[in-house]
Amino acid sequence: MMLRHLALWASVLVLTAACSSGNDDSSGTCDPSDCDAACRAAGRSGGACVGNMCQCTGTGADADADGGADDGGTEAEPEADAGPDEPDVVEDDGGGPEDAEEVEVDPCAPPTCLTTELCGESTFGDGIDNDCDTEVDEVCTCGGAGTTLECFPGDPAICPAGQPCSGRCTRGVETCTEFLTWSDCYGAVASEDERCDGVDNDCDTE
Repeated sequence: MMLRHLALWASVLVLTAACSSGNDDSSGTCDPSDCDAACRAAGRSGGACVGNMCQCTGTGADADADGGADDGGTEAEPEADAGPDEPDVVEDDGGGPEDAEEVEVDPCAPPTCLTTELCGESTFGDGIDNDCDTEVDEVCTCGGAGTTLECFPGDPAICPAGQPCSGRCTRGVETCTEFLTWSDCYGAVASEDERCDGVDNDCDTE
């Protein structure tokens, strides 16, 4: 399911009036550094802003063996001579066909799972399970006992900030405790394995 969300994240998306994910300066415009980072995270070799859209190029692999990341160029593979009685074959280096089609990604799109938990611009917590370990803001110090924050334990792509959750999933609420740590995310309905019951149990929109 995670790979499916990554594919959705890397597909062509339309920019909204303002960013909701906090991945750029929230002005709704493309940020070059965020764009390049988003493209590299999606497995491309880099990215640049074209107007307000982030345009990715390359596959990220050194497909033409020129010592650098994929630059879109191709070179003919040398043929291996199998002898007079056998057809010549092209050696397989294990790489698949290069996808020359450029992909545009939205730098405001929800992030996929990260390696660490983040605490947002306020540093008090963002209600997002950034590292997808089903715990939200577990490393963050909240601002004041009793304050609450909407939250979702799971892949952030399921419940993008400012948008409804996918499928059966719903947000919950976390509360700042007297120790200035966030409680569990109560009331949330997280994704689970898909079942044949007519419900989008894994919240992948299918």
